[in-house]
This record gives sequence, C-alpha cells and structure tokens, in this order.
Amino acid sequence: MYSLREKDQRVNLCYDQTAVCQGITVHVRLDNEEEYTLTWSGQSQIFVLDDWLSVRLSLKTKGRQLLLSVNAEISKGISWPGRSWHPHCAIRINVVSLGDISGLCAHYLYNSWWTRPHFDCALNNLPEKTQSLLYGLGEEYHHLLAVCDEQVRCEFQGGGSGWH
Repeated sequence: MYSLREKDQRVNLCYDQTAVCQGITVHVRLDNEEEYTLTWSGQSQIFVLDDWLSVRLSLKTKGRQLLLSVNAEISKGISWPGRSWHPHCAIRINVVSLGDISGLCAHYLYNSWWTRPHFDCALNNLPEKTQSLLYGLGEEYHHLLAVCDEQVRCEFQGGGSGWH
C-alpha cells in the first residue's frame, strides 16, 4: 500500500514501508508572481502555508498501480490576500530521488504534436515538457505518465538536485 510519510524532515512516498519517491516538496506560484514553499503537516497529511494555502496529494491504488492527484486551495479566510493561481506552473512538486536508477527513457514534447526520446541515468537532466518516464531500479522497471485534462497541464522536468 502506498502512503506519504515523513522521515528525517523529508516527505517520502512509500510502498509497503519502502520509500519509492524521496524528498518531496511542494511549491506554488500565484498570479502576482509570488512563490511559496509549503510545509508538510503530517497530522492532516497535507502541504500548507499558514491558514490560506494548501495542497493535498491524494493517493488511489489498484494493485501496485498508483494514481496521484493534486487538490490545491487558496482559502478565503481572514488572512486571504486576494490572489489566485498563476496560469503557468502554479504548483510544482519536487522529488529529490526515485532511488538508485540504472537508466531511464523519457519522452518529451518536441513540438505541439510530437515527442522525442531522451536516454540518461540522472533525473536532473530530464528535458522540459517530459510526458512519460520509464526508469529501471535493479531488476524492476517503473513508469510515470503525466496525465492532463481540459483545465490542468502536467509535465516532468529535471533541474537542480532532482526533478519536478
């Protein structure tokens, strides 16, 4: 079973007590270009900033398959600054590590209708607009697919000490 757990001040996605995504952080950007890093509230299982910004990562499983969805909210309470989400890259979820990757194949959007493959061993080298990521861990292979809808766009990208 998948779960989000905090260990050594790092939030990890775990499968049966084993971390499969390590060092998860959530950053948001508002329509006025201000960016915030949210903190993990283990008690409520949500990333928050004060009392007005929250991002919940919901986990739904079927066997070993996992669907991770995001529910983000700007609460209009006493401290609400009158802001809304930035139209591009409003929520960024950073992941430091997926483990000891032996190799990966990513498919990134080359133009509006075509993708190209990218082969590497480092997540921080993922190209912008990556749509699909197949990676090896020892004897196993795992696949991540960015799923979008009419209102929300999702993609992967390398950078710094991991990917988002």
